Amino acid sequence: LPHFLTNVSNAYAVYVIDDFMEPRFYIGEICYINVGKPVRKGDYVVVRQNDTAFICQFLEKTINTVKLTKHNLNDSFELLQDDISRIDVIVAIVSQFS
Repeated sequence: LPHFLTNVSNAYAVYVIDDFMEPRFYIGEICYINVGKPVRKGDYVVVRQNDTAFICQFLEKTINTVKLTKHNLNDSFELLQDDISRIDVIVAIVSQFS
């Protein structure tokens, strides 16, 4: 983990495995996540549902839903909060080109 996450409990990293978030995230890049950082509008996040996780941009949260977007879908979508295990903020990226 990067030095700024060494004291963050439960920080983790994920590989980008699809092109839904290009040109922001590319296949093969590593995203570092700070589980303690509050999610804000516009943040790039990892959404976890049961055994599935995906990267998207957080738009807003209502009483029952979370509104998200993926760049290549060109549209937003909503998920029920009850269907989401957690939403964690991406704080750093290691590019496949670095």
